[in-house]
Amino acid sequence: MSGGSAHASITHFAPRIAQDNLTGGDQPRVYAASSGILAGFYAVVDRQRLGELPVIPALNNVYVAKRDPTGQLHEAFQFAVDYRALAYTPWHTGTVYMLASDTFTPDHGDQQWWSAQAVAPRARLTLQPDEWSLLNQVRGVDFIALLHWSHQGLDGMPWWGDASIYPSADVPKRHDMIDC
Repeated sequence: MSGGSAHASITHFAPRIAQDNLTGGDQPRVYAASSGILAGFYAVVDRQRLGELPVIPALNNVYVAKRDPTGQLHEAFQFAVDYRALAYTPWHTGTVYMLASDTFTPDHGDQQWWSAQAVAPRARLTLQPDEWSLLNQVRGVDFIALLHWSHQGLDGMPWWGDASIYPSADVPKRHDMIDC
């Protein structure tokens, strides 16, 4: 398990109410990712700065993990912030925390995990934005257009070719997820 944070000296993670739409987010929990790549994103994205910019202070990710018949794990990702935020480079030095899995329960297809107990990190790693290898793959998204489309149904999601959702010229030219 791993988690990413702007704070470099966390001695324990206390359960908290989620500030997003997670199932069970109304219950105090410690959340962790099964992927260090996800934890790296949450470590380097500067949420406080996003909240201070003249943008929608939103971010999201899509993570798909599958094992092939030989058991090898294949991961695919999409990371996004408001398209107007990209010009402000909303990144900072963060910390990735490694957490023991013994108190965690799998959620969302084993891609996210939660614990109702406080969790002490076993190790930590300082991460500079340019050390997170997918930084140049973060997409700029118009979250208002995304919300509009999602209210009409999820057919065709994530609507890669729709310039109203992905309006930024800085968006990577790929119209699929990042395979790792």
